[in-house]
Amino acid sequence: MLTNLLPALTATPLLAVGLTLAAYLVGSAVFIRLGKPSWLPAILIAALLLAAILALLGLPYATYQQGATWLTVLLGPATVALGMPLYQQLPRIRELWRPLAACLPIAAAFAACYALGIAWLLGASPDILASIAAKSVTAPIAIGITEQLGGNVALLMGSLLVTGVLTIPFVSLADRLLRIND
Repeated sequence: MLTNLLPALTATPLLAVGLTLAAYLVGSAVFIRLGKPSWLPAILIAALLLAAILALLGLPYATYQQGATWLTVLLGPATVALGMPLYQQLPRIRELWRPLAACLPIAAAFAACYALGIAWLLGASPDILASIAAKSVTAPIAIGITEQLGGNVALLMGSLLVTGVLTIPFVSLADRLLRIND
């Protein structure tokens, strides 16, 4: 019966959106229940849960992605909305313009180059390099760049997730070692 129902459900974006939202809500609840461990963010729990559900349903990722396309489109306005808190911090940013102007270009260059350099040294194919080239910018911009380079958006999104998850414990450790608490 499920095999007859699945094509009907995937004809509209409702299944993909519903699965995505349900996975996120369950992931958030599990994250809170586990005491908010920094090494296991809610988004990772949700991604793993969603992958398991897709595997159990036998639903190809391409079919899911097609239904979830408009969620990806909403990343653009969500990113723009992040400008409001940034605007609210404008006085503080003005105070720190010199160190920011010195550090941000260096950090951006390192962020853009280290993954590509490592992948290139390990012999990654041009497709993989195109897929991870933009992993250090916001997701909506990275998706557009990856599509223009002919990369794989799913691989990009996976690299964004892995980067974010691995960064948390390293930054936490650096904070402790450097005694940064603010």
